[in-house]
Amino acid sequence: MVTCYRLSSSTIANPIATPSGLTQYTVTGTDANGCTNTDTIIVSINPKPVANFATDSTYASCSGVTVYFTDLSTDADSYLWNFNDGTTSTDANPIHAFAFAATNNVTLIVGNNGICFDTLTAPLALKSLSDYVKNAANVFTPNGDGKNDCYSFSGLGDFSNCTNIKIFDRWGKQQFSSSGTEKCWDGKSEGGKEVPVGTYFYIIDVAGKQINGSLQLLR
Repeated sequence: MVTCYRLSSSTIANPIATPSGLTQYTVTGTDANGCTNTDTIIVSINPKPVANFATDSTYASCSGVTVYFTDLSTDADSYLWNFNDGTTSTDANPIHAFAFAATNNVTLIVGNNGICFDTLTAPLALKSLSDYVKNAANVFTPNGDGKNDCYSFSGLGDFSNCTNIKIFDRWGKQQFSSSGTEKCWDGKSEGGKEVPVGTYFYIIDVAGKQINGSLQLLR
C-alpha cells in the first residue's frame, strides 16, 4: 500500500518529508511561461534493526570453551560478530571456541538492506579449565577391598585426546603417568610396586594448560 504524506511546505523547491513507510510523492513544476511538468517518486523506508543475542549453551573440549550464540535481533538481514579475539563471523547464529577463562566483550552489528545498522556489545565470562576438570576426592585407599582402590579424575571425557596425567611423590619422583583418561592410579609405582602411605602430587596437562594438586594415599 502506498501512502501520501503532506510535506513541510508544498510551495518550496526543497521541502522536508518524514514518511514512516512506503510513500509516494508527486512534484509539479511551473516555469515563467506557465508550462508545467509532473514527476512522481515512491520512497521506501527500511525499518531500523535492533541488535540482540543470547548464548544458548557452552561445551568444553581440547580447543577451549565452545559457545553457541543465538541471534535475537529484529528487522535484521545481515550480521557481523566480533568475538574480541581477532576473529569475526557473518553467520546469524555462530558457534565459536574461546580460550578457557576468557573474558571477552562480544559485539554484534546487524544491518537492514545495507542502510540501517544497530550494535550490541555484551561481556562474556567463561569458566577456567579447573572448573571442568575435577578430581574425585583428595584421599584414596588402595587396599584391595574394592572400595576407593583407584584414584581417578572426573570431568575429563571431553579432553581424552589432549590430556596427560602425572603423579609424583614428595621428592619429585614420578610414580604414575597416563595419556588420555581411561586409566586411574592404583597406588603402585611405574615399576608395579605399592608406594608408601603419604602425600602425592598430580599434574594434569590439558592441551598445554596445567592443573596442579595433591592427594593422600592411605591403606
